[in-house]
Amino acid sequence: MEHTSAYRKKELTRNIFEDSLVRLLKEKSFNDITIMDITRESGLSRGTFYNYFGNTIELLESLTDRMISLFYTEGHFNLEDPIFDTPEQATEQLVSFMLKNREIINALLQDETRYIFLNRWFQLLLERGEKKPERYYPKEVPPEYGELFQVFWFNGMWAVYSKMLSDKQRSTDDYTAFINKMTQKLFS
Repeated sequence: MEHTSAYRKKELTRNIFEDSLVRLLKEKSFNDITIMDITRESGLSRGTFYNYFGNTIELLESLTDRMISLFYTEGHFNLEDPIFDTPEQATEQLVSFMLKNREIINALLQDETRYIFLNRWFQLLLERGEKKPERYYPKEVPPEYGELFQVFWFNGMWAVYSKMLSDKQRSTDDYTAFINKMTQKLFS
């Protein structure tokens, strides 16, 4: 029981630092955020920060890991055992997840953090040994380009999702419809 309590305390401390980073990203760019800013925002010491992270990039990666873990544990997406019959269903689940976590996703998709976030997400997908199911590849993509297509499609969709979260004029249904149309064209 004591071991579980210590683990939970460590997890809560990490979350405090991660949540502080999200709040700071609303005020300034990632490159302008210092460890001092983070510790001031969190109310925790610099020494405590260094017990968990070596620098702000490690903190950003930890926040990304948390979001990916949340995405999987909520049952939204598992490429090994797909819960959807179509890419359209996957799109709807991802949009639902993004809207539910809009504040954090917006922070992670800023210009300076987008590259780290997307690369970390893709890296963790590969580490899990998950491959995109054959049915999610367009028929005309030669096998040797499969991985490149996956990177292109994955990053392209995130760019559209990023726009969706900040767009006040179009509804999320418009974006979902657009992604589904593009998916149908590619996969038919």
